[in-house]
Amino acid sequence: MTAARLLYGLDQARDIVRKQSGLLLFLTPPGGVEFGGPAFYLEILDRLRVDYPDRDIQLLLDCGRNGGLAIEAIRLGAKDIHFDGHPDAERSIRAIARQESTRLWATLPDPA
Repeated sequence: MTAARLLYGLDQARDIVRKQSGLLLFLTPPGGVEFGGPAFYLEILDRLRVDYPDRDIQLLLDCGRNGGLAIEAIRLGAKDIHFDGHPDAERSIRAIARQESTRLWATLPDPA
């Protein structure tokens, strides 16, 4: 499994991109998506991809147990999310994710 780097902001992310080669997987910090919303992190990802078009940069949004955030993240275009809520909610979110080509991660990678 690819080691993930916790994502706190654009300047920090740019610094990591400049220093690390290969695939970059950013992970939202615990509670980060609830505090900042998925759009905040997706905007950082968009800016990184514009600034570094030759780099493979991915973002895993940890939505925790919040199904509403998971659905919002999918609708905003997130390609990788983690949801750890009720199994019935997970089945519904998995179906929505599949329709939008979003990967639903069962476990979170260890942050580097």
